[in-house]
Amino acid sequence: MYDQSFTLRTISNELRKSDFIKRPRLRAETVKAQELKNAVEKANGYWNIGNCLLESLLKGKSVFRSAEFSDELLIRKINNNLNKNFGETSDSRDNVIANLRELLSEGIEYRVYRLDIKNFYESINHSLIKHHLDNSQLISQPTKRFVLSFLDEHIKRGRSGVPRGLSLSATLANVAMKEFDYKIKQHHNVFYYGRYVDDIIIITDRKEMTHKFLKLIRQTLPAGLFLNNKKQKICQTSGDVKPHKADAPPIKELEFEYLGYQFIVTSPKTVNGMRPGQYHREVRLDIAKSKINKTKTRIARSFLSYNSDKNFEMLLSRLKFLSSNFSVMDADRDRKRMAGIFYNYHRINPQESEGLKDLDAYLIKVASSGWGNISSKLHSTTTVSQRRKILRISFARGFSEKTFLHFSHTKMSEIQRCWKYV
Repeated sequence: MYDQSFTLRTISNELRKSDFIKRPRLRAETVKAQELKNAVEKANGYWNIGNCLLESLLKGKSVFRSAEFSDELLIRKINNNLNKNFGETSDSRDNVIANLRELLSEGIEYRVYRLDIKNFYESINHSLIKHHLDNSQLISQPTKRFVLSFLDEHIKRGRSGVPRGLSLSATLANVAMKEFDYKIKQHHNVFYYGRYVDDIIIITDRKEMTHKFLKLIRQTLPAGLFLNNKKQKICQTSGDVKPHKADAPPIKELEFEYLGYQFIVTSPKTVNGMRPGQYHREVRLDIAKSKINKTKTRIARSFLSYNSDKNFEMLLSRLKFLSSNFSVMDADRDRKRMAGIFYNYHRINPQESEGLKDLDAYLIKVASSGWGNISSKLHSTTTVSQRRKILRISFARGFSEKTFLHFSHTKMSEIQRCWKYV
């Protein structure tokens, strides 16, 4: 049985392998023991929750992190206590993409809603969280007390919602959204519903009236939460699938972005002997246009950094990092995971991908044209041999060949410094 108490044994279970990488001093047994002792003393004595977080700005929004490692351990323990009782297992990003692709290929008519909740974390209503905590017989009293103090202290300091940046906040937000998720999922016109934080996707049978359905969603959202109309996208098929002639181009029915992918749904080709009800739509996946633009910005910043410091080896490292694959530590799962151009988008077809072609074309243009502020300065400070090295770098090849590079934690931080938060 899961133990919700705050003891040396239970809190030591919150230690992760990544902690010893990020904080080498923890490798000393005395230091580790002291941190665990500090956490237990805080939990069983007076834990000043109001001072346990540090605040910083990221893209204009306040982001929080633990002030001390002992605070981090306690927040992890509280989060796990809640997750064991409130948490619902969710599919991985890859499974969601695969399932969506399968659903979108169906030959029936449907409508897709891509919705976004405005200022999600900052607008979470505490009363819903408190209601679920009060009604739960499974959450321990100390855990409830810590969560309520955590929320109250956040408000006392002139803030709203839950602190952005903490895994505990994501869990509390899911608790607040529990009833909304259930109600929309059970709607008779909905055959797929998914939500990742503030990012919602819904697929319906197209029999609902769009304006009434959106009104229902707005009314069902917890008090204080509102849809972001600027990020809203609604698209639909023209009816049941209709194949195009074999000698004609496919008809694009709809297109949208979700979880870093671009979904392009088109009509299938006519096949002799196949009856109307047997056809499925073609669903092509590509890198989302927003991700393409973000990568282009990082390429540009890499060149701007070179134009400033003339560190050509760092420029090459940055471009190779963007166009290849590597491993990163997944702190939540306490293990390494693969990332990069192939592993982030492995469901695309490189032969069909416009995104890979676009990235390669952009890199070639900057490196070889000599036009524009970035490219002209690059040409004046590099040799032909150096520019050839840049032109050997390819996003399409990094994807197809699954090019894998090894970077130390320090090197990776240095590489990412010039585009941090982009």
